[in-house]
Amino acid sequence: MNVVSTALIYEIIVAERLDIARVVVASSQSAMGEGIYRCPSDGEQLPGMRPERALAATHRMLKKNGRIVILDLLSHRFEKARELYADHWLGFSEVRLHELLEGAGFKNIDVRVVSREKQSPHFQTVFATGVK
Repeated sequence: MNVVSTALIYEIIVAERLDIARVVVASSQSAMGEGIYRCPSDGEQLPGMRPERALAATHRMLKKNGRIVILDLLSHRFEKARELYADHWLGFSEVRLHELLEGAGFKNIDVRVVSREKQSPHFQTVFATGVK
C-alpha cells in the first residue's frame, strides 16, 4: 500500500502542478505510532494514537508556505485490517482530515477521494493537503 500511495502522491503533484520543491516521505507507522512495536526488554507495545501531535509537529517543522500531503484510506468497515495491517483506526473521513489539518494550523486545505479499488474490500484513498 505504501509504495502505491507514494506513486499516487507523485502523480497528483504532477497533475495538479503543485509547487513542491522537496518531498519527505514518512509512513503513518513511523509518524503516528500506528501498530504494535516489539521492545527487546518490555515486549509488545501499543503506543497511544497521536495524529494531532504528529500534524502539529509537522506544521512546526515546515518552512513558511511549506505544504503537507497526506494519502490515507477513507473511513471503512473492513475490521480485518486491524489484524492484517495492525491498523488502529479504519481510515479517516474527509471531514476528520480537514479538522486535523485545520487544528494543526494549516491553511488552504484540500481533502478529496482520489482512488477507488474495484476489488473487495473496495478501499478508497483520500488525498489531503494544506499549507503552513
